[in-house]
Amino acid sequence: MTTEAETRKRMIDAALRLAVWNLSDPVVEEYVVDLIAAGVFPALAAEAAPLHYDKQFADYVLLLRGRIVAAVEAKRTANDAQLGQERGLHYTQHIQRLQGGPIPFVLFTNGHDLWLWESDFYPSTNVPRYSPSEPRHATP
Repeated sequence: MTTEAETRKRMIDAALRLAVWNLSDPVVEEYVVDLIAAGVFPALAAEAAPLHYDKQFADYVLLLRGRIVAAVEAKRTANDAQLGQERGLHYTQHIQRLQGGPIPFVLFTNGHDLWLWESDFYPSTNVPRYSPSEPRHATP
């Protein structure tokens, strides 16, 4: 069985590179969402707060001109990608509270299936994948 970390390394990183995201620059892995700064939880004294009480860890965020435009929730290949939909939504809602502006897109994937959700306006949709060896347009 493939772990989530293996799915991310072997499949999701490759898909992000194929989509021309530079993994060392506009993609942030394990992005920390500060829930206290987002106003989700009140601050607690360090000794009273459970581990990671005030943090969420988005698997990836995609940046455009310094702003987060999407959060990616990864699942292991054996799991349904749609299990990441609600968690991805929570990340983007909290990120919106922190940075203002429109809510970022939610992407969720298990390495095989990729879903895109513009949660304020449209239902989630499965994104067709292609291989670099496949034609991208229909030919006459």
